[in-house]
Amino acid sequence: MENAENHNRSMPRKPVKSTGVRTGSRHTAAAIIEQLYQGVLDDPSWNLALRGMANLTGSAALTLISSSQGDHVVADETGNPEGAAARYRDYYHQYDTGLAIMKRNPKGLWYVAQQDLGEQYARDTFYQEFFRGMDMGAHAGQCVLRDRGVTAYLGMTRYLDQPCYADEELKQFDLDFLSHLRRALPLRIEMKRQAAQSGLARVALGKSRDAMLVIDGNARIQYANESAEVLLRRAAHLLPVNGGRLQPQGLEPGQFDLLARAACASGASQAGECLLTHGEKQSLTALRVQLLPLSPELQTLNPWPRPMALVLIRPFEHKRQAPPKAAMLRELYELSPAETRVALLLFQNSDLPGIARDLSISMGTVRDHLHRIFNKTGTRSQADLIRLLAGLATLDSEA
Repeated sequence: MENAENHNRSMPRKPVKSTGVRTGSRHTAAAIIEQLYQGVLDDPSWNLALRGMANLTGSAALTLISSSQGDHVVADETGNPEGAAARYRDYYHQYDTGLAIMKRNPKGLWYVAQQDLGEQYARDTFYQEFFRGMDMGAHAGQCVLRDRGVTAYLGMTRYLDQPCYADEELKQFDLDFLSHLRRALPLRIEMKRQAAQSGLARVALGKSRDAMLVIDGNARIQYANESAEVLLRRAAHLLPVNGGRLQPQGLEPGQFDLLARAACASGASQAGECLLTHGEKQSLTALRVQLLPLSPELQTLNPWPRPMALVLIRPFEHKRQAPPKAAMLRELYELSPAETRVALLLFQNSDLPGIARDLSISMGTVRDHLHRIFNKTGTRSQADLIRLLAGLATLDSEA
């Protein structure tokens, strides 16, 4: 368990003198509302609006988590220390007392941590470890939207030496911003969804005959092409999806989760694969599942600043695969022409001296190219790279 006292406290302290909504400046509230609507299509404007709302409420940090149909999550935050989102995602989310209460509360009902928890607040793991580790104390939040498949939760936090949120402040926030948040959020989520699908179209996932999904490190599905959706329905006994997470059957407990985390590891991602052999139904004898780290430039589905992986699922075949197309390598991982040639020669069973000889370059140059290929593809060894290339071999197959 991570020690809360070792958490990052490097964020400069800028205590906010005013602890309430500055109702005298209607022009300021109007400017924030304008930025909010501009932020439907523009992230910088959206972030300015969140920062403005934080300032007007005397908050050190403000977080807004929204989702559409429970599967596409958009998380926006301002003022939180660097690394706070990762610590929350990786560990402290399971102790988030406030979010659990907001999910039960009616829409629009404020939750105020110190008031609602009472004496329990001093013993609560989430607040005493996670919040105090960031020098944060007072916290208030509510479900701002629960309508037509869209759900959103807002949380505001103050420094330890600031007072608890007063009812009058929260009521003023509702008067100033709540109706506008409820209008802007569904539009923003839809724009994010369309932008994500547009980004994935760059690699032609939707046109491939292979079943392809994009998952995060928790194996939660962020995108599935048509072939994948058909396969998930046809082989639900072998590829069940529970709570949005892909959970292949017939593997050692936790094996797929380990592969997903390795493929989505920050800075040291690793391709992997597994074979599913319990698909006797409907002529499925075995399925090969490959997990390939996605290039950071293509991670348009990412709700948090974290890597994701491409999952390829197809019937297992013993025959040797043709190499992937050079154009696909350049598009997916921005390999140079020279790096592409080295990667393809390696896939075709050439050793490094053979590659140097075939390309009329030195061994040192080959190793330099290979090092850059590893960095760009998120692989760490020649074997790892060959597994990734094998997985990409049919990406641009015609439907």
